[in-house]
Amino acid sequence: MRPELRRGKPAPNAGRRFPAEILTHAEIDAVLQHVGRPRAVRARNRALLIVLWRAGLRIAEALALAPHDLDLDAGTLLVRHGKGDQRRAVGLDAQTVAELRAWLDVRRELRIPRGSPLFCTTARDAAGRGRPVKASYVRGLVAEAARRARVDKRVHPHGFRHTVAIELLREGHSLVHIQKVLGHRDLATTARYVDHLLPLEAVEMMRGRHWPAAVRRSA
Repeated sequence: MRPELRRGKPAPNAGRRFPAEILTHAEIDAVLQHVGRPRAVRARNRALLIVLWRAGLRIAEALALAPHDLDLDAGTLLVRHGKGDQRRAVGLDAQTVAELRAWLDVRRELRIPRGSPLFCTTARDAAGRGRPVKASYVRGLVAEAARRARVDKRVHPHGFRHTVAIELLREGHSLVHIQKVLGHRDLATTARYVDHLLPLEAVEMMRGRHWPAAVRRSA
C-alpha cells in the first residue's frame, strides 16, 4: 500500500497537549527541501505544506480541498467545511499561487481523475491515482522532513498554523484579522496562538508606534 493511504498507528502522544514551536523562515525552507521524491510527490507535498503555512489551514481542511475550491486568478481558496462546519475564504500570496499552479500542472500531466481531492495520490497505475491522502501520512512527512533538515524542534502540521499567526501579528495585523484567517469562532483561541510573542518583541512594537499627526505635541 502506498504510504499516502496508510492510516498509521495512533501517535504515542495522542491526547496529550504540547505547546507548538514556532518555525523560523530558515527552518521552513529547510523542511521544504526534504518533502520527498519523485517530482510529482515533491510538487504535491511542497504545495500542501505551503498551504498549511501560508494560508493557515488545519490539516483536515487542506486535505478536504478540491481543485474547484481554488480561484488562483483571484488569489483565494475556499474552505467549505471548517471546524464547526464553518465556511471561509482565505487569501493567497503570489508565491503560494505559483506553488499551487505547479502542482496543478503535475496533476494534469498525471491525468488525475475528475472528482479527486486537490492533494491526492500520484501512483502511476490508474487504480491508485487520485485517492485521498491520509492525515497520518502528512504528520509523518512533516516529522521526517524536519529530521532530515536537522530542525531541532517538535515540528508537526498544526505548527504551521501557529507560525503564520505569529508572522501575521509581527507584520502588524490585528487579532481580529488573524482570527478570520484561521477560522476561529472565539478570539481567545487566537490569543493563545500568538502567546509565543516574546516580551521584548512586544516592547519593540510599542516603541515603534508613530505619534498621531492630529494630536499636538508639547515637546
